[in-house]
Amino acid sequence: MHEVCDGPCPAFLGTLAVLLESRVSTIVGVGSKAAMRGTPWIRFLLMATALALAGIPIWLLTRTDEPSVPPAPAAQSQPAERELTLAIETAPAAQAIGASYLGHELIPLTHTGGTFSGTIRIPAGSAADLVVTAKWAGTETAALRVIASGRKRSPG
Repeated sequence: MHEVCDGPCPAFLGTLAVLLESRVSTIVGVGSKAAMRGTPWIRFLLMATALALAGIPIWLLTRTDEPSVPPAPAAQSQPAERELTLAIETAPAAQAIGASYLGHELIPLTHTGGTFSGTIRIPAGSAADLVVTAKWAGTETAALRVIASGRKRSPG
């Protein structure tokens, strides 16, 4: 009745293939209007065309009219200078008052008297680099007040 096979039986595989084919044709709907017809190449071309047409609006939204060119570097010009008007007061009167900017002496420390008022020129940078120095004789408490005001000035 039943034949015993060491591997897959050809009769069983043939019957299984017929059953699967009939089930697949029922599920997919072979012979109905729902099934897709044509060769795989035609289906591929139709799908690629549809995707390309759908991508055109996206391309129109994301494209730029002019190519992005990095801006040309600005011509190196002399940095603008800043004129600072300094008013320096000391109490008690200091023996010497001086000022420097980034190590360059602007007001020599030999200036005597307790006050200084004048205009100095520094490069247009941070005025925080301005150092004011005062020297007093003795060890009593002393005070130094610096008032700075100024504006930028173009070279020339």
